[in-house]
Amino acid sequence: MNFRQFVSIACALVALGGCVPARVARTAGASGTVLDATTQEPVVAAVIRCSQSPELVVQTDRAGYFNLPPKVAWHLVPLGGDWITTNCSLKVEASGYVSQSIDVSFGDDRPRAVRLVRAN
Repeated sequence: MNFRQFVSIACALVALGGCVPARVARTAGASGTVLDATTQEPVVAAVIRCSQSPELVVQTDRAGYFNLPPKVAWHLVPLGGDWITTNCSLKVEASGYVSQSIDVSFGDDRPRAVRLVRAN
């Protein structure tokens, strides 16, 4: 749904029932690089996912870089709603490496340097 459709639906709901899209849920996002812990070389095609929003999945590029954008979800609630923010637990996986979990706090936009250890 694009923004224009959302606004149209929201206006119709306000007119009909007194609800507005006043509550917004947002998960933390994250960016950074995934490196081999021993060689410091980029890990290509590592998969990064947020456990709180399973549909948020990205892969690293040739430089090992990833950017997992925050997820924003609008909820129709009675007047007076507020923002809901959640942290994100990232799971980083790559073939031949031990997976790693990283907790990302909402509002902490520092780039991450994830170092994966090779599996035996």
